[in-house]
Amino acid sequence: MKSGIMLKNKHGFTIVEVLIVLAVSAAFLISALSLISGSQNKTLFNQAINDAQQQIDQLANNVANGYYPQAKKVGGCKKSNSGSFLDFSGAEVERGTNGKCTFLGRVIQFTSGETATVFSVAGLRRTDTVEAGDVTNMVEAMPTVLEETQSIKWKSGIRVSKIVVDPPLPAAPGAVGFFTGFGSSGSDGSLKSGALSMDFLAIRGSELLSPGAINNLGEKIKATSDSFRSEYNTDKNPAGGITLCFNSGTTKQHGIITIGGSGKTATSTLIIKPGDC
Repeated sequence: MKSGIMLKNKHGFTIVEVLIVLAVSAAFLISALSLISGSQNKTLFNQAINDAQQQIDQLANNVANGYYPQAKKVGGCKKSNSGSFLDFSGAEVERGTNGKCTFLGRVIQFTSGETATVFSVAGLRRTDTVEAGDVTNMVEAMPTVLEETQSIKWKSGIRVSKIVVDPPLPAAPGAVGFFTGFGSSGSDGSLKSGALSMDFLAIRGSELLSPGAINNLGEKIKATSDSFRSEYNTDKNPAGGITLCFNSGTTKQHGIITIGGSGKTATSTLIIKPGDC
């Protein structure tokens, strides 16, 4: 009798029962791994969007401090044959030794992919009119994009989906510039002390390029009819700022980096929201 009871208690699980246990365990494992993966992807997105903000802020700070790390040498500065832009194809000179021209700022051209390109912009330091003096506006400075560029690759697959300016431009831009502001001159023609500042603006006529597309930003800024010069004072430091919307490459999130706005200078703020831009 006891032996019969022992044999009855020793029977094992059936194949069906084992399969059910394995299926339930697998479901729990997949769910746990999914949660861990989702958490890791969110962490990577947070790191990537914060890194993007830091790179944009660093670009603005470099311009404010007059630091152009990628531009070690530039060609001699002279007006082009047409007189519409500057020619830097002459013999190279060390940065900071060109008495006629100076760096004006930097422009970052965004793409719809995971990259961006940064251009340095240079222009005249002094006008070459009969009554020569320090330049006081973009028309006099004749801004010209230098050939040397810096490439940026965003982390974790994030990419810019759209750029919005407030107040809006006639068309959505794809490039944002940071420039040393022009000071005003005194009655003797000298630059007033403390008149310099830093301005930021979206470049009219630019667009969000496809990755690897040929960039014609230089030609746009060179062109005398380009509104970058004539509309500079109108477009600079937009009251509502410039908003860059980055989509995540791995999670249903997006990050909004706003440059300026609410009376701020070229400092930026960051907000992370669910969903796409």
